[in-house]
Amino acid sequence: MAQWKKPASHIQRDHAEQSFHQLPACDTITAMPASQRITRLVPDIGALLAGLAVPFAFAPYHFAWLLFPALAALLFIWHESTPGRAFRRGYLFGLGMFGFGVYWLHISINLFGGVNLVLALLATYLLVAFLALYPAITGWLLCRWCQHPPVCWHW
Repeated sequence: MAQWKKPASHIQRDHAEQSFHQLPACDTITAMPASQRITRLVPDIGALLAGLAVPFAFAPYHFAWLLFPALAALLFIWHESTPGRAFRRGYLFGLGMFGFGVYWLHISINLFGGVNLVLALLATYLLVAFLALYPAITGWLLCRWCQHPPVCWHW
């Protein structure tokens, strides 16, 4: 049985991950310089903002042109991510997309369902948290199992 070999990009990512994990385990985030902490958060914030842009493509806003740049931004963010980071960034994308897309749901549950506001907010949050797993799992699968990314990924 042939053994699977990681592409060179995975080896470089694994080396970067190993060097990060060699920092002291007690407080790795504060052990990094501030500029490195900020640059590490940029893809996470970008994924959240891309997710927030998706609902604007649908009614009542009708900015359909925003959908493709938002999805392209997510693919770009996933491009050099490890599977774990791709999961986190996909989850942030899903939280932004579904959180903003179904903001009205707690009002319907409260007013028409007769549930108090706290439980309506909790139910809405649980729905959003569950739905956000779909882009998160997609990102994890894409970065984990795509040994040779599509040609369009090589920009």
